[in-house]
Amino acid sequence: MTFALVKAAPALRPLGFSARPERDRRRRHCSSARFNLVAASSSSSQPSSSSPRPQQQPPPLLRPAPEGPSHPPIVVVALGGNALLRRGEEQTAANQRRHAAEAAAATARLFFETFDSKVRLVITHGNGPQVGLLASAQPLEQLGVLDAETQGAIGLTLANGIDKALSSFSSDSSNAIPPSICLVTRVVVSADDTAFSLPPTKPIGPGISKERAEELSQGNPGLRFVEEDGGRLLRRAVPSPSPVSIVEIDSIRKLLSCESSGASPVGPIICGGGGGVPVVVVAGEDPKSTSDSRPDSDLSPVEAVIDKDATSELLVSLLGASALLLLTDAEALYAPEEWEASRAEKRRPRAVKSPATPEEVEALLPGLPEGSMRPKAAAAARAARGGVVAGIGSLVDATEILMGTKGTLVVPSDET
Repeated sequence: MTFALVKAAPALRPLGFSARPERDRRRRHCSSARFNLVAASSSSSQPSSSSPRPQQQPPPLLRPAPEGPSHPPIVVVALGGNALLRRGEEQTAANQRRHAAEAAAATARLFFETFDSKVRLVITHGNGPQVGLLASAQPLEQLGVLDAETQGAIGLTLANGIDKALSSFSSDSSNAIPPSICLVTRVVVSADDTAFSLPPTKPIGPGISKERAEELSQGNPGLRFVEEDGGRLLRRAVPSPSPVSIVEIDSIRKLLSCESSGASPVGPIICGGGGGVPVVVVAGEDPKSTSDSRPDSDLSPVEAVIDKDATSELLVSLLGASALLLLTDAEALYAPEEWEASRAEKRRPRAVKSPATPEEVEALLPGLPEGSMRPKAAAAARAARGGVVAGIGSLVDATEILMGTKGTLVVPSDET
């Protein structure tokens, strides 16, 4: 072969069933909460404005809003790129719109049914499949530019879907939720990050044949690939540096403060798409101090894709968010050995005990796939270490995950 192949662990693939975490005192605490399921793929299946709202009960373990308990909490919702374009599915605009509608309905349920409209939502999304498709069609274009293109394209689709879904839930036109805001976001990374010197691990784009990988490498010998589907297919791999700071963080804070201060509220904020456009600052400046309050900073895009789960956890920390939801096409977090055993024994895998502690999740990290479930588990563990409850699970189960009835919750150690 004429291209470089980077070995990577096989990606976990979800089965068609829901994980059922073990019951504990938090499960018992919130088990009385029941929600009307919303079929997200068609507007006809969404509830009308006259539909009765289920009994409200706040999710357990939420940290108070940074302004205090009387202010609406901030919840960061991270939508996986594979939740919008599924593995093994034809990657078309129609499929992406359909899954965006599912994401929109899940967001609307979270907004109205879980929090009774009293929540500030910050939404991030992945872009691995989408940016890889663009890179295949525009191999000479900088990845940073393609990251920005996907932020705009996916953000537009999500914003339209979320606004439509929210309007279908709202029965009071005088108190309607304002339209969603989509921000093209720049995220600062360190030029000395080891991701730039080690073999790349972040897979982007669709799986391709070895023959196609050889063709692409002839025009660009610097391309790297990782195996997928048992080595039958390859995906391009790129550096994935850690996020250090978010350039637009002050603007995001100001938008959120409108909601908490009693001024005109803002709609859901879509930002950090694809992990943000990775940029480095000129030598001599402190990357952590770079924000939109420093407009004179010299920022330069780099050839990389930041993991959106890491950026989502950084947003949680910088905004003082109350919870982090990491939504994908898997129903929960599974231990690697359990997943392999279930496939060999032809049975459904058992999810890790929920709620789990950061230490329990961190022990699983070495065996989890680098480009898919590992960053989600790592982000959840970091958030929980910072005192924030984090949930991992299926896109359509967002409400149930936060309530502790589906998926996997990761909570601070002193809360278990």
